[in-house]
Amino acid sequence: MDYVIIVELLAERRFSLRQFSKQLREQIDNWGERSSEKSVLYREWIRGAKWHSKAAELFGSLQIPLEGRITDPGEWCRRKAYLGVLRAIILRERSKGLPLEEISRRWKVEYLAGVEEAWRDDRLWLLNALGGICDLRCFIFVPNVALRKTCAACEAVS
Repeated sequence: MDYVIIVELLAERRFSLRQFSKQLREQIDNWGERSSEKSVLYREWIRGAKWHSKAAELFGSLQIPLEGRITDPGEWCRRKAYLGVLRAIILRERSKGLPLEEISRRWKVEYLAGVEEAWRDDRLWLLNALGGICDLRCFIFVPNVALRKTCAACEAVS
């Protein structure tokens, strides 16, 4: 789930599915408590009221630029992060086969059918690329080559 949230936050093309509201925040918080989908990003960095959320720090770590003139950057980041979590939840529910009508009704999203195909294809492409980058073999292979030249530390691994 964290990978999907990161992709949603970093994607250049963000789909506006719903406005941020207190009701949406509460709905996502309830989902986070009930769901079997666990997210460290949501639980530790995004979740919470304005004074408890660390979304601004998360955005800084991901180097997400602030848009225009913002009077309250912390609140802007928190709202954008919650909207990113909403999009990640919807993508996850679609991947589990839930019908568009049910998702639209549950999350009060109106134009999901109009953007779903382009949005899904774009995110699948990005997630596939991220999966290739995070593939464990690409991180193990390069250090092994260098370490084999200097010591026998990695011979047991290969």
